[in-house]
Amino acid sequence: MSNAVGQQAPTADAATSNIANALQARANSGLLSTAPSAFEENKGQVVTTDGEPAPFVRYRLSQGNTNIFLLGSGIAYQFDRPHLPEGYRELKGKKVRDAAEDAQLEAMEAQSSLETYRMDMELEGANAHASITTEGRSSDYTNYYNHDALDVRTFTKVTYHDVYPGIDWVMNTTGKGFAYDFVVRPGGDPSMIKLRFKDHEELFVDKQGKLTHGNRLGRFTEEDPVSFQDGSTIATRFDLQDDLLSFHVDAYDKDRELTIDPPRLWGTYYGGTLGEYALSVGVDVDNNVFLAGFSNSTNAIASPGAQQTTWSGE
Repeated sequence: MSNAVGQQAPTADAATSNIANALQARANSGLLSTAPSAFEENKGQVVTTDGEPAPFVRYRLSQGNTNIFLLGSGIAYQFDRPHLPEGYRELKGKKVRDAAEDAQLEAMEAQSSLETYRMDMELEGANAHASITTEGRSSDYTNYYNHDALDVRTFTKVTYHDVYPGIDWVMNTTGKGFAYDFVVRPGGDPSMIKLRFKDHEELFVDKQGKLTHGNRLGRFTEEDPVSFQDGSTIATRFDLQDDLLSFHVDAYDKDRELTIDPPRLWGTYYGGTLGEYALSVGVDVDNNVFLAGFSNSTNAIASPGAQQTTWSGE
């Protein structure tokens, strides 16, 4: 596991016995089984691998095998990959198992392991104590009684105000995970925005201007950035020097607000709040990917237009 910024990778508590959570529990205190699809506030339920409080985490977003932790002035990405014994998925997928098969399944779970990798993106030179506001507060909540973290809510939008003078950092949840913008108010200087990437195994801007950052367990790709000002588009591009990313913005009216938007294109994670198990995968002549398996999740288990988009026993 990679450990950036001198802090241990944060996790949350395991709450069910499905394999993904059981593996995570043995590796680093586990993940919340009903992991949120929006930004969950940290009231003490997020802990380090040693079980210590992780107050440096402000919010957490979990999607599939990926956890995204919003820090004081950056993001920690944590990827998880379970390693399962041969035959586990087939046995787990059986609708009816006898006592011997249940015992075999339990033994397989004990032999399983979890690989974890963390990489960080920091806003270099930013205000680490920026004030934060939220929008899209959930009507429901979670109580983590073992951490005395009660009435924990999720939010669809988190804004860090004045991370740089006159510049806000805005994050929103989307159907594919999340996306972020920088809002430059009059007087703000977009050249101050500098993103330092740490512990990435791949980091590059391709010929189309897209940014890819990732590691052996997953990657994110962001389209070439676009800036907007009162409905007009301002040409913008990534400028990557080693592990430091900035934005080159063409001429714009500095007396008006500017939004810099690097849209998220794809992240190599999938799934919802519980466990997904792939039994077979294939690609057709049009490069469409077909994944066969089963899921215990009740959200984010299928894309729009899918044959079945809700949880079912069939």
